[in-house]
Amino acid sequence: MLETETTARQQFVEDFLLVAENDYNKYTEFCDLVETYGVSRAGELIQEQFENWVYSLTIGEKNEFNRLILSQLLIGWGSDCFYQIAKRFDKAS
Repeated sequence: MLETETTARQQFVEDFLLVAENDYNKYTEFCDLVETYGVSRAGELIQEQFENWVYSLTIGEKNEFNRLILSQLLIGWGSDCFYQIAKRFDKAS
């Protein structure tokens, strides 16, 4: 049996979806974003939300190097990940 390895990006998408799909308010919000703006724009908006959350999380970090590393680890996923996340909330597909 051929086993495929999950990449860090795939794991991020799956983990993000696990949380969002189990939060009724977030699930509803993301479905509405996709319905209103389409998958591409909804992905961008979800990414913006996530990056704002990361920024608010790291702003309390006093050490500039730690803040930079933490933010880069959390933000560096790229728009394709958030497109995949938005696509999951597309009721039309």
